[in-house]
Amino acid sequence: SDSTVGEFDGHSKRVLSCDFKPTRPFRIVTCGEDFLANFYEGPPFKFKHSIRDHSNFVNCIRYAPDGSKFITVSSDKKGLIYDGKTGEKIGELSTEGGHTGSIYAVSWNPDSKQVLTVSADKSAKVWDIFEDASGKLNRTLVCPGIGGVDDMLVGCLWQNDHLV
Repeated sequence: SDSTVGEFDGHSKRVLSCDFKPTRPFRIVTCGEDFLANFYEGPPFKFKHSIRDHSNFVNCIRYAPDGSKFITVSSDKKGLIYDGKTGEKIGELSTEGGHTGSIYAVSWNPDSKQVLTVSADKSAKVWDIFEDASGKLNRTLVCPGIGGVDDMLVGCLWQNDHLV
């Protein structure tokens, strides 16, 4: 058949990450090297608006398992939280205890109340996400190693009770 799921335009540089809202109404979000996160409504999916809140590459974007919100992480060392249905900014991770290098990846815990982030600063951080969508540092996990570029953490996954 010739059916499509929609059109994914709106980026001027490489797309680095995308995710799908797991609950109705369905949404798709993308982010990339043009410092943008894009928000699509559907299906069929159509571009709704660009999010221009970061000042460097937006490296990863993930919806919470309950679909209520999504988070972007960036080389500007910020993690920003958005409403899952509208794409409006509703909160951010605290700068207190935050990463000192580019944040490369993020993963939600199964109950949508915490996120795990990893960074070029060679650390992983667990953040509590509150009802007002603010994020407060819960704990920092430091990667064992000699501290070279090979010790940078570039991906993460929160699977049930396990952090990878």
